[in-house]
Amino acid sequence: AFKEMFRYAGSEEAYQGLAKEISKRPTYKLMKEAKLALTDMGSALADREEAFMSNWAEKIPGFGKIARASNRAYSGFLNKLRADTFDDILAKAKLAGVQETQGLISSAANFVNSATGRGSLGSLQGSYPLFNAIFFSPRLMASRINLLNPNFYMKLDPFVRKEALKSLVSFGALGTTAISLAKLGGANVGDDPRSADFGKIKIGNTRYDNWGGFQQYMVLATRLATGKMIDSTTGKEFDLSEGFGSQGRLGALARFFEFKTSPVASFALGQLRGKTAIGEEAKVAPEVLKRFIPMLAQDIFETYRERGIKGIPMATPAVFGVGTQSYGPKVPLIERTKFGQPVVKFKQPAGLAETIINKITGTEVSNIPPERRAAIL
Repeated sequence: AFKEMFRYAGSEEAYQGLAKEISKRPTYKLMKEAKLALTDMGSALADREEAFMSNWAEKIPGFGKIARASNRAYSGFLNKLRADTFDDILAKAKLAGVQETQGLISSAANFVNSATGRGSLGSLQGSYPLFNAIFFSPRLMASRINLLNPNFYMKLDPFVRKEALKSLVSFGALGTTAISLAKLGGANVGDDPRSADFGKIKIGNTRYDNWGGFQQYMVLATRLATGKMIDSTTGKEFDLSEGFGSQGRLGALARFFEFKTSPVASFALGQLRGKTAIGEEAKVAPEVLKRFIPMLAQDIFETYRERGIKGIPMATPAVFGVGTQSYGPKVPLIERTKFGQPVVKFKQPAGLAETIINKITGTEVSNIPPERRAAIL
């Protein structure tokens, strides 16, 4: 599927050919009956992949062709992966002499959907448009929660359950091998599950998350269970227990889901509160511009800021879905308390959107000269 993905990106004909090929398979009727998630690029919101919930970007002159090529690659990759995996499970069941029951077929589709980020919302399925307006990718969230829930596996057909658990073990082994090899190669790997860096490969200030969205839920669960969190920048431990100045477990949970909100919802929350999810001032211009810049471009900018031109290739994994972030020490600046007293505060380095706005308006990131910042940090 990964190899064929490049053909779909380069050719509309190849993408349409995939859809025709799948529709001619003997198992196609079973796929449709079992609600295997075979998506398309039409205008219906529920039929599209969550990464492309609108075709507006495809209408932008010039950039629209890139957006559509990316859409074809992403949708085609997942459709081929789902159809092939579904067929593989049924073929293995037949080879093992397992009867092809409705429970087996439905379980196969359910597992394949969840494993590829298309989890079911269950009884809330009818409210999907609302969830999609609030959260960035509700079906992906549902799929990750499903696959971390033992009850999900218990409800599967016994044969599919065995295949699902084999897949889970393989996924864990592959991920562990990747971070172990990276560590042997000189990279740092987060080993504290209370830190956002847990399980991530860290090279300098650039982090790579190859866990497909599972890592965040594991970190959240550990923080809620222990009542502790570790700052991934400073390594400082914080207590989440309720009390003055503490966000508490409920606050940590709310912050987690705020990071999962859609671009529009997160913008609205920031403006209503006057602060972003990370506690900084929610300036209108940078926050609006940020939502019109592709995330890949922001990742490339962050690695460029970290390492210059040589750092740009370090953003390549982000093209293929590896979570990539670059952030280091915060920037110090002097502010005034309500009593007029100077106080040093710290903020995250400016992202691409804020950097563009700062260049246009002539705004400095910090009112402390660069040569003095190192001493403060």
